[in-house]
Amino acid sequence: MKPSGLTRAILIALTALLATAPVVPAQTFYGDIAAGINAGPTRDGSLTFQASIGGRISQRFETRLEALFLPNLNPLDAATCDNSVPWQACNPAISARGLVGSGVLNLTTAAGGPRLYLIGGVGTYRFHFYGRYNETALGLSGGVGCAVRIAHRLRFVLEARHHYMMDGRYWLRDVVPVVFRFQF
Repeated sequence: MKPSGLTRAILIALTALLATAPVVPAQTFYGDIAAGINAGPTRDGSLTFQASIGGRISQRFETRLEALFLPNLNPLDAATCDNSVPWQACNPAISARGLVGSGVLNLTTAAGGPRLYLIGGVGTYRFHFYGRYNETALGLSGGVGCAVRIAHRLRFVLEARHHYMMDGRYWLRDVVPVVFRFQF
């Protein structure tokens, strides 16, 4: 069976994206810690803490496994609650933990210069609601970031990513943490 034109175009694009320069990246594996605030649709200003490990597959592509913690999700305004919304909206989560697997596509690869990238992934999130009720949700995330080298193996990173989480029946919450990350 002959591949379609669209299939061929996708294969060519993937091959071009993953093609690397003959120079092997100096830093193959990395870890980082991050802190920031939720600048998402609710703009509640809640804190976000993250830690991750990752590895470079090529000059353009990396993988990352992240743990995130949102310790204080502020409640929504009680005036927005009525019988037309799921109970989670009127009894919002007060904290959440997540484990997210992500892929990073580096848009710039110049040595020594700022590195711009796109990031996207899937994850599982555990919410703690008022009344000691817990709920697990699956989610998707996507965002952008910029990394600047500070020292030999240390980078300062600014990243914004939208996490959209559902439990299979209802939208639970979406957050957009803007984090400052130190990558080592």
